[in-house]
Amino acid sequence: MSVIQAVAEEFRTYEPRVLHLNRKSRMENDTWGINDEIPTDKILANFQQHSELRQDNQQLWIPLHEEKSAELTGEYVILRKHYDRPTIFYFDVAREKLTPVQTNTLGRVYIGYRIRFWHPDYTPPETPSFLTDIDSEEGGLDGSRTEIAADNPASEDEMDQLYDDLVELVETNDDSEREERRKEIHDTSIDRLERQRVAVSALTARGAVSAERDKMTLRIESEAKGNKDLDLRRDSDLRYNVEVVVGKDREEDGLPFDARIADVFEDGFRIKPDWGTSDAPEFAALHLKEGVEVSIVELHDPLANERKREAIDEVWRNKQKREIIGGRALLNFDSALTVDFDRDRLNNYQQQAAEAALRSKDVFCIHGPPGTGKTRTLATIIREAVKDGKRVLACAHSNQAVDNLLATDQLYQADLDGELRIARDGHRITDERVRSRFMGRSKRHADIVGATTNRAANFRKNEFDLCVIDEATQADIPSTLIPFYRSEQLILAGDHKQLPPHCSDEDMRRENMHRPLFERLLDLYDENISVTLRRQYRMNGTIAGFSNQAFYDGKLEDADQNAGWTVNGMPPMVGIDIRSEEDDHGTSKKNHEEAQAAVGQAKRLLNNGVDADDIGIIAMYNGQVTAIKTELQRHEIYGVKVSTVDSFQGSEKEAIIVSFVRSNSDMDAGFLEFKNEGPRRLNVALTRAKKRCVLIGNWKTLTTPRNGQDPAESCADVYLDLYSYIQDHGKLVSSPGTNVVTH
Repeated sequence: MSVIQAVAEEFRTYEPRVLHLNRKSRMENDTWGINDEIPTDKILANFQQHSELRQDNQQLWIPLHEEKSAELTGEYVILRKHYDRPTIFYFDVAREKLTPVQTNTLGRVYIGYRIRFWHPDYTPPETPSFLTDIDSEEGGLDGSRTEIAADNPASEDEMDQLYDDLVELVETNDDSEREERRKEIHDTSIDRLERQRVAVSALTARGAVSAERDKMTLRIESEAKGNKDLDLRRDSDLRYNVEVVVGKDREEDGLPFDARIADVFEDGFRIKPDWGTSDAPEFAALHLKEGVEVSIVELHDPLANERKREAIDEVWRNKQKREIIGGRALLNFDSALTVDFDRDRLNNYQQQAAEAALRSKDVFCIHGPPGTGKTRTLATIIREAVKDGKRVLACAHSNQAVDNLLATDQLYQADLDGELRIARDGHRITDERVRSRFMGRSKRHADIVGATTNRAANFRKNEFDLCVIDEATQADIPSTLIPFYRSEQLILAGDHKQLPPHCSDEDMRRENMHRPLFERLLDLYDENISVTLRRQYRMNGTIAGFSNQAFYDGKLEDADQNAGWTVNGMPPMVGIDIRSEEDDHGTSKKNHEEAQAAVGQAKRLLNNGVDADDIGIIAMYNGQVTAIKTELQRHEIYGVKVSTVDSFQGSEKEAIIVSFVRSNSDMDAGFLEFKNEGPRRLNVALTRAKKRCVLIGNWKTLTTPRNGQDPAESCADVYLDLYSYIQDHGKLVSSPGTNVVTH
């Protein structure tokens, strides 16, 4: 609830009366005019954004406070048009009638003095009682609180354990990421890897080569690529110190082996071979010496984890920031009366979140469930912070999320209009408008700098006044510590009910070791430091209904514009029960019958007028992604996005088809039923669709804990609730010979 909303709520408890004054007497006593002009135009503009005090289309009541405090008196003045000009009216007791005061003189007279505390530049001696009483449902931060303490601050031993856990997370993830990537390389063609800019082929060794040498040079003939202007420093993302696999596509003895890039040239690389990873180093060196062409493929870039490891130490050496993440610090806030901002195009929940974030002096969290306008709210906060003279670091874990934030109308247009200046750090930019306008600008002279959390390591300690991190729940704690160390104040926005940060180590995922700083702060300080955005603008109400009940305690509301929309009247939520057995696909899984069903549903959508690029198919396993793409090609269907749920987080489509894949007699649904991660993965899959969501799977496998598993360690009960919800609110279809789930 905003200050003006609180004023309006309190004002309703009074018997309102128009201000009675004797202007002539006050002028004679020299109490009509005031010495310092008050910016009443801003105050009136703020009241005009709210309908609570509007009596009709003609007039608006402006409540007055006491002369020396911000407590209300029940008195008001009237704002209305007079000869086509906005004018304030009060009751003049000498003239016995309503009397006008021009708004351009209001700030120099007594009436302006009686509304001064509604402007953020004027702070009353004490916070008024009506703000002290604010404790809204959307968050625990009331209008008067200026300090928040954690309920259970960490002890020194717990802080030592947290440090050890974070270091272990980084180091274990480093090893797991390397092995996970090695499997990906094995299953991916060299052509595709080259298109991803993480591989270069047709390289041959130059100069001396032997298994005793610690360096060698690999070069490429530009004609081999049909490109005489080839420059690998520009055309490839491979760079210094990256670990690579040499000879992935070769079957000769000794190949492949690992190496590290020591230098990058226009036409090649200098590498440091790790001969210990070759099964026959002498033969590998011999093949290279004989001119065998090889590829190099990025295996692992250690820089990201090195930056995380360094950030942990940096924050632990900074007492203030260390105390915050331990819940041992008092978090400070300005009074709500000191905050003012442009509320245009923000709903009440978004306004409250922006107001609370702008009041924060340390950290604040904005919980943004799907489709609730989290990024729009953040853009408003950033723009207002710049107006207040702050320099802002706009971050996210991914380049796409950074670009989405910078490309919002509020920020992009403000840069075009010259109100502020934005610079984009990094080169993996996903939005062409961001690339063409913000890339290459001086970051030192920018009001806003956009960067990923990892690239933030390039900046100095507290170089920024404010750091705003979008999609903050996709970044683990060490990742978030990197930009936190570079800013005085931190605002995190995300949804801890969706996918957690990526973690390659399964044991750490099961133990939830990779959770984000956003979630840790909520555990420490409760909802006192957060606001939830509660109106969703993305989905049909039936599609949103299950996630609302299961993950958001039924507190979300549907905007009128999207609550009832469908695809030509088709049921918005459909479950298809298929019992065909899953198959292995390398280290992944696939399910042919589910792939056929998914493509069949895509054809139905196309026949009902949905464009291919408005359809998304989520496959829970990479093997199924391949199977569905193959099936789509067989039916000559192009343009439909097919990917895993991780790739769909943050995006939306008119219609979504989900293939859960797992189907077996052991009732083993794998990571889909991890107790912590499983429900979040499901929530993402369910909340990407606007008008139609089709869920394909073996519902017996999904709704039953794995054989021999403790049900308390499974989230099969969540799938059972979903199955019941589809029966009650959607449409359930079973393949021939399939019995409906009854447990």
